[in-house]
Amino acid sequence: TLEFDPGFHIGRFDYVGVLQKRQKFEAAFSNAAHLREAQPNNFNYKRLYANACLNVGRHEEAIAVYSMVLEVDPENPQILLMCGHAAKTIGRIQDGIDYYRRCYSAKPDYGDAFWSLANLKTYTLTDDELAIAKNSEAASDTDIVDRIHLCFALGKALEDRENYDSSFEYYARGNALKLSELGYHSDLV
Repeated sequence: TLEFDPGFHIGRFDYVGVLQKRQKFEAAFSNAAHLREAQPNNFNYKRLYANACLNVGRHEEAIAVYSMVLEVDPENPQILLMCGHAAKTIGRIQDGIDYYRRCYSAKPDYGDAFWSLANLKTYTLTDDELAIAKNSEAASDTDIVDRIHLCFALGKALEDRENYDSSFEYYARGNALKLSELGYHSDLV
């Protein structure tokens, strides 16, 4: 339908998502750029374009566009996380750390922010970050995906502190949660 109606923006938006899932990143970028040009002030099109930039290696541009999105929604943890990933990828490690910290400040139980910090390999969670992560992981209303990331972040942080027994407990809990989420049962294979 896009061939017959290039202005069918909702269809193009969905099409970009399909292209990204199929790892057709250049085509996704081209279509996301089309949407951004058509409606430059559209928040969702900016975000989509920034995501597409990441997939084609345009990390600086992605950060610049995400920054525009953050002007409208400064506490968006997903956007802050993506900025952190982009900054880390291009070697701006301290900027990445700052974005990840802003991310968990906006949403203290956002496990991916803590896992991203722990996964830097050169970074050790502070005592305060460790406490926030532990409290968030223990909270009954923490989403399972966040809980999994928190467990792995805590496992890494405690491993860095040479607290191997506690580290292993968090890694084991994270793996058990991930297994339960997958619904895999070896006896059914």
